Amino acid sequence: MNTKQIIVIGAGRFGASFAKEAELLGHQVVLIDINKDRIDSLADEVTHAVVGDVRIEESLDSLGISNFDIAVVAIASDYQASVMATIVCKEMGISTIVAKARDELHAKVLKKIGATKTVFPERDSALRLAHSITNRNIMDFITLSDEYDLVEVLPLQKWIGRSIIENDIQKKYGLNIIAIKEGDDVILNPERDHMIKANSILTILAHKKNIQKFEQIENA
Repeated sequence: MNTKQIIVIGAGRFGASFAKEAELLGHQVVLIDINKDRIDSLADEVTHAVVGDVRIEESLDSLGISNFDIAVVAIASDYQASVMATIVCKEMGISTIVAKARDELHAKVLKKIGATKTVFPERDSALRLAHSITNRNIMDFITLSDEYDLVEVLPLQKWIGRSIIENDIQKKYGLNIIAIKEGDDVILNPERDHMIKANSILTILAHKKNIQKFEQIENA
């Protein structure tokens, strides 16, 4: 598994949901927030939880954020803190910076100062984001129930050029392929002898545990 170092700035509903899900997916998550009660309540659910004011640059510098792969700036309600945190993350060389925006103008500002992606709480699920930005095979992610999810994935390299049955995807991985998209073509309920191609995008229905196991497989 390609474990990522992730810093989540802001422990509100969005930030906390993202942090907990990313941790469950096997990544190392550091969560920072100015609210001590929030941090105390989440301390056991992430790798490291820190009380800090991100408007003070030293709060982020002390965490050695230049070593992180991904930063999620989840503090849209505090414009100053959101901008400051995004700037510092950019200056410290974090390659992927996802920033929560409160409106279109805020999103434009965040992109101008270094955010690689902006999200809107009312449009983007924190759980979906956790899966999509921490795993290169996950294209989209929808929670169907407490037990099952629907995901759109790229095939593992070892699946390409082999049929669904040859890869034994349902038996080995517990994944049910309900559709395959290849260019403009969509194949619903594909036959087991359907050949998986390099441009195949698979829509999979599976239990959450099986999807988490799939996400931990190296793409080799």
